[in-house]
Amino acid sequence: MTILRGRSKLLIVETMTQRLTALVVTSVTLLFLLAFPAHAREDVTLQLKWVHAFQFAGYYAAKEKGFYDKAGLNVTIKPASTHTNVPESVLTGEAQYGVGTSSLLLERKQGKPVVALAVIFQHSPLVLVARETHSTQGIHDLVDKRVMIEPQSEELFAYLKRVGVPKDRLHIQKHSFNPDDLMQGHTDAISAYVTNERFFLEKANFAYHTYTPRSVGIDFYGDNLFTSEMEIEKHPERAKAFRKASLKGWQYAMDHPEELVEIILDKYPTEYSREFLLFEAREMRDLLQPLLVEMGYMNVGRWRHIADTYSSLGMLPPNYSLDGFLYEDDVDVDIEWLYQIIALTLITVMGLGGLLIYIYSINRRLDSALADSRAAQDMIWNQANVDPLTDLPNRRMFKKSLQDLMMAFKESDKELALLYLDLDHFKEINDFHGHGIGDRLLVDVAHRLQRCVGQEDFIARLGGDEFTVILPEPANHEEIETVARRILASLAQPYLIDLETLYVSVSIGITLYPRDSENVDELLKNADQAMYGAKALGRDRFHYFTNDMYQAALHRVQLVNDLRMALNEQQFELYYQPIVDLRNSSVLKAEALIRWNHPRKGLVSPLEFIPVAEEAGHILSIGDWVFKTATTQLSVWRKSISEEFGLSVNTSPEQYVHSEAMESWFSHMKSVGLDGDSVVIEITEGTLMESGDEVKEQLLAFRDKGVQVALDDFGTGYSSLSYLNKFDIDFIKIDKSFIDNLASGSNDLVLCEAMIVMAHKLGLKVIAEGVETEEQLAILKDADCDYAQGYLFSAPVPVTDFEALIASGKISEILED
Repeated sequence: MTILRGRSKLLIVETMTQRLTALVVTSVTLLFLLAFPAHAREDVTLQLKWVHAFQFAGYYAAKEKGFYDKAGLNVTIKPASTHTNVPESVLTGEAQYGVGTSSLLLERKQGKPVVALAVIFQHSPLVLVARETHSTQGIHDLVDKRVMIEPQSEELFAYLKRVGVPKDRLHIQKHSFNPDDLMQGHTDAISAYVTNERFFLEKANFAYHTYTPRSVGIDFYGDNLFTSEMEIEKHPERAKAFRKASLKGWQYAMDHPEELVEIILDKYPTEYSREFLLFEAREMRDLLQPLLVEMGYMNVGRWRHIADTYSSLGMLPPNYSLDGFLYEDDVDVDIEWLYQIIALTLITVMGLGGLLIYIYSINRRLDSALADSRAAQDMIWNQANVDPLTDLPNRRMFKKSLQDLMMAFKESDKELALLYLDLDHFKEINDFHGHGIGDRLLVDVAHRLQRCVGQEDFIARLGGDEFTVILPEPANHEEIETVARRILASLAQPYLIDLETLYVSVSIGITLYPRDSENVDELLKNADQAMYGAKALGRDRFHYFTNDMYQAALHRVQLVNDLRMALNEQQFELYYQPIVDLRNSSVLKAEALIRWNHPRKGLVSPLEFIPVAEEAGHILSIGDWVFKTATTQLSVWRKSISEEFGLSVNTSPEQYVHSEAMESWFSHMKSVGLDGDSVVIEITEGTLMESGDEVKEQLLAFRDKGVQVALDDFGTGYSSLSYLNKFDIDFIKIDKSFIDNLASGSNDLVLCEAMIVMAHKLGLKVIAEGVETEEQLAILKDADCDYAQGYLFSAPVPVTDFEALIASGKISEILED
């Protein structure tokens, strides 16, 4: 900031000096004009990286306001198409200057002698934009999704690598540069400029998420003005003049955006509207920072950061040299400035009085500039450390404060408590009432939290609906729990917003320093795990971190890593459990159940790995494999066992949210010769009741293809009869918990009989799960149950054992006893 302040002073002094020069030189106009010889204008071409837009306003300003003319340049500004290779255009002489991304470094590595003249965008505008869905959690939702990424977007791949989303887990599509493709579902995410595509998405009221590399410290430059080594060697004065005039144009453009918009519309053919160009101009200010940073300023350290980021991707060698890549401007002592000095020298006596007056004026303006500089420092500090919505400290300031406290306490053996807060069901408020209402609720939450803690305590908002509280030196656990209970009670009170009464609760995870960890990141992870422990126990409570949670987290991480390889290494296998028809004692149905043959741990239960696969995003590929493997096997059994044989396949809620993965199922069934009515899709009662439009649409698609649907775990939730009819359910499966204690005169028998009668009245068939005794079987037969499955008949078994079981006739013997 000292450098910026010094530069600001120099700029003000230079500006005042120029004004003084203009004043005194007016009196010797003839001498001044003679001091400047006429220059022949040189023809040069600037190749843009896209079509005419405000993105290049500085160059239009330099041309239309005469800055290029005064520099002796006749400049042609060429727009680009999707096929234009800007570096090639400059290196082949088609253009002398171009606009490029930070990937110019990669061009340099390939032996192309490009030279960066100036940085226009201090922050790259390149981001990823994804469709917002009710299940969207973050950047990791892009795994196995379709993504359009434009060329020269290596900073996005660096970002994805840093957050753990490998390039080979994306279905990369050719970029159409049309945001309609995102809105119409032709792709799941696109690379975009924050100054461009957002205009069209917001105008269409399209809900989206923006993911920026800057969120993880990848901060590239954008829209760099560059040329070739040959241009600098052969025409050094022309390169200097072009750079200077261009930057002067940029300063003018950012000071007069409305005027430049009209110039673009009048003189540069563009497909964009006035409204769009004004939007682009507004959004660009944060990227150029014209008030804080000198136009064109390049920092060697930032370029080193960019080069090191490329190195981490294997795209540049380590410590790649920047020699020759960055333009070095000599001290500006051209002949024009010398003539001005001569002129000033000749009239020094006449101008002395005016100079003294201006010195006083300059000092006053310098004082004002320093005040502005301090205000700018305050603004930058706030942007870096304060959450703009709640005015609480943000994640960055929180982590620094926590680190400082831990270091201070380490010397004195003091303790602190970290509370990690996550609002319960806040997403439903956002989805139903809108983000505006959700934001106002978050502000209210912040105010309530401030009233719940003492002056020495520290509150921060990490993002979304997550907050943290640091309690320095708590006297004991009781003091910590008193604060936690106060927070629980306060946040549970109703929120009145726009005459709507809203309710939320909060789950709190608590961890202690130094008992649980002496590392900031580990302490935060511990608190996060404790918070999820509170949610698992029913929400609206607090929970302390324990070592068991740490071990469980380690186990989960290892499980996620192992799942990545399990499908490729064919570690999964399908087992099959017979479903017995109690009316005729036949076995013409089975349920396909996945098993994981882990190379070190042996057989891993689905109850253990399916939830992890759903959270990690692997369930889509696993579910697709299960369906296609099961139906391929079914096509064999319909020939070898019976042409009426059918198979039930389980599905996950995530598969309905991302139902495009199911679209290939119907074509696969057709390819193996199966009709829709040979397959039963099982969906849990909870999934049906919490379903959104995705579930409804997919179930209707199944119905249209003849695929039957079974409602699994029936009786454990709260299904309404209208849902059973609405979704055209074919089977209900009575949960094992009702069958376990089935006996004559028991309440479970009454419930089972009621479910069976109800289902038959609605035209549904009933399958009883978990049948393990002959007494249970007899009761179910008497209750007129249609089907049964369970260990009484067989455990789930591999393909060969299932075929042997059917051939043995063992199940028929059990039914006849």
